Amino acid sequence: MTSPFDGLTGLLNGVFGGPVTLTPVGGAPVAVRGVFREIPVDDPVGDGRPGLAILPVLRLRAPDAALVGKGALCAVSGRTFRLLRPIPSGSPAADAFVAFELEELP
Repeated sequence: MTSPFDGLTGLLNGVFGGPVTLTPVGGAPVAVRGVFREIPVDDPVGDGRPGLAILPVLRLRAPDAALVGKGALCAVSGRTFRLLRPIPSGSPAADAFVAFELEELP
């Protein structure tokens, strides 16, 4: 069954996405497009006062996300990150974005 959202991710990825190199654990690098963002999130400091942290997130189309898993590496904007965990979007589209929390590597 098709959804009215099918294909929308590809359009958004084409407009807002950029080049990303994914390297699965034990695999060869693959070039894809993805949407990389650094999102401000609440991160309380030691004494309970509000703080702010920046969370790097990469959104990939579901078919591209299926190529990698936890621990894979991605290179984007001249920086290298490790994929920590996927965050499903809940979208019914077959090609929906899957967001990954990232950890920047030195």
